[in-house]
Amino acid sequence: MKTSCNVAPPTRRRGMTGLRYAAAATVVALLAACGSTSTGSTGSNGETNTVKVVTNFGTIYYGLLLGLDLLTQEHPDLKVEHVQLSAGGDSLTALASGQADLVSVGVSPVLIAREKGLPVRFGGALVTAHIALVAMDEKYRSLADFQPGDQIATPGPYAVGSIALLGAAMRELGDWKKVNGMFRMMPHPDAVTALTQREVQAHMATPPFLQQDLAKGAHEVIGGDKLLGAPVPLGAFAFSEAFHKNNPKLYATLVEAIERGTAMINNDPQAAAARLAGIKAVQATKEKILVELTEQGIKFNTKFEGYAETADTMLRMGLIKKNPALSDASFPSVTGS
Repeated sequence: MKTSCNVAPPTRRRGMTGLRYAAAATVVALLAACGSTSTGSTGSNGETNTVKVVTNFGTIYYGLLLGLDLLTQEHPDLKVEHVQLSAGGDSLTALASGQADLVSVGVSPVLIAREKGLPVRFGGALVTAHIALVAMDEKYRSLADFQPGDQIATPGPYAVGSIALLGAAMRELGDWKKVNGMFRMMPHPDAVTALTQREVQAHMATPPFLQQDLAKGAHEVIGGDKLLGAPVPLGAFAFSEAFHKNNPKLYATLVEAIERGTAMINNDPQAAAARLAGIKAVQATKEKILVELTEQGIKFNTKFEGYAETADTMLRMGLIKKNPALSDASFPSVTGS
């Protein structure tokens, strides 16, 4: 499968903010990736029988992982290869290069990449969740308490959690740039350690890392619907348009499998936890997974919630120039608000 992109490389213009430039810099990586070829083999119907899947860290990807596990048991001829990366931009680079076929990713990286010309679309949502900005020091009780020089750990400058936090800064402080300059990029597991050791002042945390922070003595500064003004669409999954075009039956099968994995979590969390514990990419006990599935403010759902609010926040920040409807950014049959 060959992918191609028609994207103009970004230049750093005067007055370009760090967040906008970070988004633009990702396009450079996408440019370098375009035109590469996937080496997967094909089945008798001409579609690939190897699916390269990129997942990130955390509970929010359990529906996807569980669905794929169910699918490979039913179809032993289908080979699923897993790659873990730390940020949405890396995932989209892999997707653009043909080195990945299915990626778990946030809403904001996909909207930025699509506006820059990358041919990717959502296949569905994964979860909405209670996420929060947490701090160890009691002096941080609102966004107004953060001062220049303070550092907030986040996996990426335009991860959904980061966008939601900047939206809150617009409402509470009148200027999202006051918080944007505090971001320090690191994966969530590293951020938990950095926060505990006081190497950063705060962590924009998602489950299960939010719960890990709180267990170590952190407190919530701002979180939940107060961030975005709506449920935060924390996880989604996406495909390249080329994969969708070249493998329509496999695409539909993958989406259906993720929907089944999500339904299993909601309908039988005990069975879902037991199965997830046996998946190498999860690396957690059944007991720990069950807590993550049922007690951490996560709603597993392939229907989008909070998409419109996320896109509108990005538009007001200048990260995107147009506010695409969900139907414009997704393949047919994706639903939500």
